[in-house]
Amino acid sequence: MLPVIGIFIAATMAIFAKKSNKLISTLLYLPILVTELVVMIIIYNDFTDLTNGYKITDNFILHGFTISIVIFIQALLILIGIFSIFYIREKDQSTYFALFYSMNLGIILIFTVSHLFLLFISWELMVLTGYLLVLFPKTEESLEAGFKYLVISTVGSLNILFGIGLLSGISTDLSYSNISSTAITDELLGKLGFTFLILGFGVTAGMIFLNQWLPDAHPAAPAPVSAVLSGIMVNAGIYGMYITYQLMTNSTTEILSAQVIVIIATITMTEANLLIIVQFLRDDSKDIKRILAYSTIVHLSYLMVITPFALGDGSMILLLHIFTHGIAKTLLFLITGYFLMLTGSRDLRDLRGIGRKYKSIGVIIFIALMSLGGLPGTGGFVSKLLILLLFYQKIDQMELFSNSVNEVFVLILIINGFLAFIGYLWLMKYLIFDEPNEETKIKPLSKLNDNIIKGVLIILTLSLLFIGLFPDEVLSRISVKLP
Repeated sequence: MLPVIGIFIAATMAIFAKKSNKLISTLLYLPILVTELVVMIIIYNDFTDLTNGYKITDNFILHGFTISIVIFIQALLILIGIFSIFYIREKDQSTYFALFYSMNLGIILIFTVSHLFLLFISWELMVLTGYLLVLFPKTEESLEAGFKYLVISTVGSLNILFGIGLLSGISTDLSYSNISSTAITDELLGKLGFTFLILGFGVTAGMIFLNQWLPDAHPAAPAPVSAVLSGIMVNAGIYGMYITYQLMTNSTTEILSAQVIVIIATITMTEANLLIIVQFLRDDSKDIKRILAYSTIVHLSYLMVITPFALGDGSMILLLHIFTHGIAKTLLFLITGYFLMLTGSRDLRDLRGIGRKYKSIGVIIFIALMSLGGLPGTGGFVSKLLILLLFYQKIDQMELFSNSVNEVFVLILIINGFLAFIGYLWLMKYLIFDEPNEETKIKPLSKLNDNIIKGVLIILTLSLLFIGLFPDEVLSRISVKLP
């Protein structure tokens, strides 16, 4: 309900307000997000057992997994919202926040509904508002990227709808509890239905051949929108695949589909890492946001590869990597927005050594990149290590392939980890270790704006360090599974 109120307020402001300003934006928009977060934390603290669900209606339920991720999303959205107030032009803020709240509503519903058709409606709300936010700059680049995003996302949505239609041929009741107990009665329809669902969700999850929208949409969108896309929205695709596997449990299609996902995820991961290297070797442009977009595909592949195994205790590992990647990538996209405000450029050649000139930002960049790379002491190290251990254990237990083939897939994951780390070191070289580009003109922000933006970045950085230094504390609080 709270996001709906936010949409109404923002829409009213867009229609009637002659002029918006930062004070109005702060007083009207952010309290809604803060209130949502407080309500979710209260509900979380009321859970005596995180494995039990909190039933709202027959088709809406909160349980340990979803309440944890919704709290995480709301916390990120508050910080992204604060950054947006200083990044988005004042005259556009009412329209922007109307779309921002609409996407917020769609994302929250995705994680709280327990009915496939309601999931589809929520999905469409998220996808369509995401499309409009990508278009928000109204540039030729954003129009082209938005069109590609819309076309590919429509293909994904049609796959989801077709999958739901096939499963409705098995049962007219599309609630999760009913589908999970009846879908295996018709093996052919069950296989086809689940396959189309995985393909549909795979578009947002960055699956190979379906991820062409990501490297275009992220650079074209405003920096806070890129942060939402990469830190939050893409995880909805992983969650959709996760739910599909929950419904598939004990189905004869489970092992076969797990084999396919492992193969696709490792290919996707390798492709994205190689494309990151290609970006650095390009002479025409070295777009930092495009490099970060390919990095997102790499990390989505890590999530994708364990999705078939993330049942029971494995769900907390999935959650942990969603948290560490979401925080680090939100942090880096907001930093690119900060650089764009300072220099008007997102080309690495113009940003050479900027982390040396702004030492506090350089430290933050180092921590975020090393978390993505899996350096010990950061949150990314903990989640990547747990993913590798879970993957090694589960593919052996489920006997997905022969022992030698299983070992090859584990080796591919390790090699990709090293490739990704090289890419982050390369990015760090440009931003921190190179001599500053003296030709780059810097337009400083006001002291107040600069301090508030840096405050947002510091909060995100401390969150990453906390996960890395106190992983047991975090894991104990997200040690959850579906009821």
